[in-house]
Amino acid sequence: MKFEAIGLFPVMLALFSLLFLVVLLSYNTLKRSKKTLEENLENYLQAIQEKAQLATHLANLIHDKGDFLHTYDLILKLCSTIQGIDVSTAERLRAEKSLQKEITLMKELVRSITELSQDANIQNKAFQLQNSENQTEQLYRKYAFSLKYYNNFIRKIPSKWIAQIAGFRNISL
Repeated sequence: MKFEAIGLFPVMLALFSLLFLVVLLSYNTLKRSKKTLEENLENYLQAIQEKAQLATHLANLIHDKGDFLHTYDLILKLCSTIQGIDVSTAERLRAEKSLQKEITLMKELVRSITELSQDANIQNKAFQLQNSENQTEQLYRKYAFSLKYYNNFIRKIPSKWIAQIAGFRNISL
C-alpha cells in the first residue's frame, strides 16, 4: 500500500510542475506581447506626429504661394489635434485618417499646378512627406500585427485563464 502512494506522488509532482510551467510561460508571453504592443503603438503615434508636422510645413509653403489650398484651415486643425498633448489616442487616429485624405489632395495639387511643382522647397517637403507616409504605414502594419497576435493569444486556453486572472484585456484597434 505504501508503495502505491509513493508512486503516485512523483506523478502528481510532475503534473503540478508542468501546470506551473505552462502558467509561467503564458504569463511571460502575455507580458512580453503587451509590452511589444505598447512600444509599437508609441512608435506609430510618433510617426503620425512627424507626418503631421511635415504636412503642416507643406501646407504653409503652398499657402504662402497663393490661395491654392482651400482646406488649409482643416489641415492645420487636424495636425494640431494629432500633435496635441491632451488628446486621446482614438482622436489622434481619427484625425490621422482625415489628414491622410488631405495629404493626398495636397500632393495632387503640387503635381498639377506648375508654380508649385517647380518650387524646390515644396518638392522637398512633398518628398519628405511621402517618406513619412511610407514609414507610418509600415509602423501601422507592425502595430496591427502585434495587436492581432496579442488579442489572439489572450483568447486561447490556457492563456485565456491566465489573462483573466492577471488582468490582461482584449484591446481594440
